[in-house]
Amino acid sequence: MRQLLRIGLSIPALTAALILIGCGAKNDDGATADTASPSGADGGTSDTGADSTTADDSGDTGPGLPAPYWYGLDAEVSLTDGALVDATFRVRVSGQDTSLPVNCVGERALESAALLDIAPDPMIYQWWRIETAPDDGTCEGADALPTSFYLGLGELHIDVLPALTRAGLDADAVAPGLYSAYASIPGGEAFCGGDTSDACVFGYAGTPTDFDEGAKAVTNAPLPDGLYGVTAAFYFPVE
Repeated sequence: MRQLLRIGLSIPALTAALILIGCGAKNDDGATADTASPSGADGGTSDTGADSTTADDSGDTGPGLPAPYWYGLDAEVSLTDGALVDATFRVRVSGQDTSLPVNCVGERALESAALLDIAPDPMIYQWWRIETAPDDGTCEGADALPTSFYLGLGELHIDVLPALTRAGLDADAVAPGLYSAYASIPGGEAFCGGDTSDACVFGYAGTPTDFDEGAKAVTNAPLPDGLYGVTAAFYFPVE
């Protein structure tokens, strides 16, 4: 598992420095980070359930789910003429041991997407303020993602390449056609800055055609029309 990458930039400067931050997370080899350290995702979504058992305080035992600890943000994002016209967001909630299946997946519909004039970094080609429907409460921990946050698509970041390999893809062959997903998430403990001027890379994205060998990503806005699958390469902590 790699640490989450924060692009901590002031909007006027628009410098391109990438800053590693931590966020109280444990990675797959047991090391800890300071602030927003998610675990590597497996490149796909699971439905529900973890293969574990827990005991309650009464001493009874039976199947149970670990306490929510991480969440991964996956999505399907539809772009037309450079505008984000529709999206479905999936919040994959896991326990502390991310080698187990996810606990559950909470799904949310898009309510609005406002394209912002300035992105936090030149690597981000398009940067939106997102509003979603509230979480329905059926997936414990999924409400850690607020209904309002920032989402971007842009240049594929080198740190998501291992996630392509874990997903069973030939990273060298498909990477030239793909993009990275970026986010800034407000809340009780903001992640990646929590505002429009900061962002972290958290996953990879592309249309089905983008995943074909020989596909070539664009290098500026607007991204081509299509339905982009966004897959988390890193998890955010559930707070």
